[in-house]
Amino acid sequence: MRSLEFEIHCPENYHELLIYELSQDTEISFLQSEHILKAYIPDHEKIKNRIVTVLSSYSNVIPDFSFNIIPVREENWNKLWESNFEPVVLANKYIIIAPFHHSYDQQYQSVLIQPEMAFGTGHHATTALMTDFLIQMNVKGKSIIDFGCGTGILSIISEKEGAGKILAIDNDSRAVASAGKNIRLNHCNRITVKKGTLQSIGNEKSDMILANITKNTILRYLKAMGNILNKDGSVICSGFRPEDFSDIEHSFQQHGFRLLEKAQKDGWGAAKFKI
Repeated sequence: MRSLEFEIHCPENYHELLIYELSQDTEISFLQSEHILKAYIPDHEKIKNRIVTVLSSYSNVIPDFSFNIIPVREENWNKLWESNFEPVVLANKYIIIAPFHHSYDQQYQSVLIQPEMAFGTGHHATTALMTDFLIQMNVKGKSIIDFGCGTGILSIISEKEGAGKILAIDNDSRAVASAGKNIRLNHCNRITVKKGTLQSIGNEKSDMILANITKNTILRYLKAMGNILNKDGSVICSGFRPEDFSDIEHSFQQHGFRLLEKAQKDGWGAAKFKI
């Protein structure tokens, strides 16, 4: 399958802003260097046009700004990731590695991830925030829904933390396939992967929902989260900016949740709520 690379030239201090803007409701991955931000999307006209529109809106706002669009075949993209993918440590406990990493720091528990186009590899600040909150909570024996599971990193860590039953869901069939592959790579046996959304899981109930998605998607499914959670259930969410905390907290409160904790890292926010 062919994908598109957006090679974005701009000062590094604008990278997080662009990553946030481009990530809204779009399947996208990023590679960063000092003066270049590279964004990768599936070669779909609708997604391409949205990215072009967003980037064009910054052409007269960001100094020394320009971008190019380059077609990339998936095999070339995978080679690119292999040359740029470095192991990443989460919560000072887990290390995310790929199959081509033949050595890594053994003081950490490994999570093996096969990098895939448009899905997370654990390097984003939101994954770190989600993992920090996740391991602070006692999930032993609990049921968890990983909503927007991507490559399945949070589901895999949940099993390693002792969760009893995990449902990993995503509305993208490629994400479902990617998560399934990584679950097998890590020899997990308590994770079920399913294509869909929170509204497509029937009468499934859960003790916890992990939602590392976008602000708009979180807010859209708040009512569904409340209906799915068991008594005293909790939500860990990320994928929004710290300036969105007040909107997020207010919306959760309107649906019967109370804020437990919030955090931020590298321009991204995360929060824990209890119902």
